[in-house]
Amino acid sequence: MSVENINQLFGVLHDSSILIQEALEFSYIEALFESLQNLADGEVQQIDNRPTDEEAGKLREIYSQINIEEISAEDIRKAIQFAFIEGEKADQLQANYQMTPEAIAILIAYFATKLMDHKTTTEQATEKVVNVFDPTIGTGNLYAITYNALKDAGYKINGAGYDNDDLLLSIADVATRLQDIPAQLYLGDSLQNLIVAPNDVIVADLPLGYYPIDEVADTYSAAKNRPEGEHAYVHYLMVEQALRYLKPNGWGIFIVPAGLIQDENIKHLIQAIGEYGYFQALLSLPGNLFTSEKTRKAVLLVQKAGDHAKQSENILIGEIPDLKSKEELPKFLNSFDVFLDRMK
Repeated sequence: MSVENINQLFGVLHDSSILIQEALEFSYIEALFESLQNLADGEVQQIDNRPTDEEAGKLREIYSQINIEEISAEDIRKAIQFAFIEGEKADQLQANYQMTPEAIAILIAYFATKLMDHKTTTEQATEKVVNVFDPTIGTGNLYAITYNALKDAGYKINGAGYDNDDLLLSIADVATRLQDIPAQLYLGDSLQNLIVAPNDVIVADLPLGYYPIDEVADTYSAAKNRPEGEHAYVHYLMVEQALRYLKPNGWGIFIVPAGLIQDENIKHLIQAIGEYGYFQALLSLPGNLFTSEKTRKAVLLVQKAGDHAKQSENILIGEIPDLKSKEELPKFLNSFDVFLDRMK
């Protein structure tokens, strides 16, 4: 990692996005996508002389400050992440559109690697090949971090992602191309029929709120017995949908509200999970990663039923310690290894 390269690329992305934003009357995020597209294509796109020749010339001067081919994939990812966070502030994006924080994404990637090692060992697989899917891929940052962790662990990855926001998906497309990370990306509602292969691991930072299409929700067990006149929780439905698209013994790793276990409707989600597999763990993320207890999140782990899968004797429920703690974090990681060993 080169801090100099990250800062330099971030500066180029920020300055060019501001110029494009003003020239085309775009939001910051829309302008960021245009700038990334320009970098990926190696030329400044003009439609009907917008941006003008003068503005396009200024953009070329900004882009000339870097050689994108000489910047590592990880430095590109970090620079895009910083630029998007700048856009979150500028455009005041609502929570469901915000990028998964770096520390949380790294932890999800750690779990993905550990769980795939467990799956590979218990299945006595001869090849380290995994299908990875993110049904709420957004800008692709969580996917990229997970991809890189699995790749570093020696896995060959087949990846895919869905999102219903075309702008975020377009950023994911160009960002993964710039990082040379393969992914099949699809625009659509990930709660309806999907065109993805069964997966070994599914990762997702789940959106919160209600799902508006009742006739689709009614096809899910997690939506049954909801109060009359109310929509179903979208994060409940997405957990159940993920289980449908997991391979036997596969794992789902989801970022959910930390208060999930106290939700009065949690029994419906647990019953739905039980139709496909097992509720294995719910771990609250460190409180210092969030602005308040109300916004705190947790990691939910579910496993698809299969010949090498079984319900853990004790569902792992607790808190992940401060990620900077040199005493508590190693203890937690060791306890997670013990948890997995008991399921072999």
